[in-house]
Amino acid sequence: MLYEGQLEWRRLRPPVFVARRAKEAPDLPLLEFYACLLTGIQRSELRRSAWRRLETSGWPDNQSHTQLLAWSWDAAAGGQRTLVVVNYADRPAQGIVSLPWSDLDGGAWLFRDLLASIDYRREGAALETDGLYVDLPGWVAHLFALSPV
Repeated sequence: MLYEGQLEWRRLRPPVFVARRAKEAPDLPLLEFYACLLTGIQRSELRRSAWRRLETSGWPDNQSHTQLLAWSWDAAAGGQRTLVVVNYADRPAQGIVSLPWSDLDGGAWLFRDLLASIDYRREGAALETDGLYVDLPGWVAHLFALSPV
């Protein structure tokens, strides 16, 4: 659900019966973020695949992983896989995301971040045994499309 003006990060919300609004300059970085987000969530596997919440873990001296939320979607039998990791706090967070797939070993995987247009290559054997290490600044998210390399 988006409110009217949210995509432009309008801060003033006039009552619905007012037919005019104050001029506000659009927030261009936010416009770009929403364009990436809305494109990313239109992926068919997000609507037609199995969703699951994923566990995160950390270290005794760093419990910031408790700020991380993670989910995955995967289509049946070798279909597309999507992974979302969100830091829902205003400070950095590091942690390990336990991945739900048991067939990662045997090759490398490409993690394409649809929000940042960055690709990460990770070895399947390490992903399967150790999970995925993430280090996110406050209020930042990854929307990964996974594919074998």
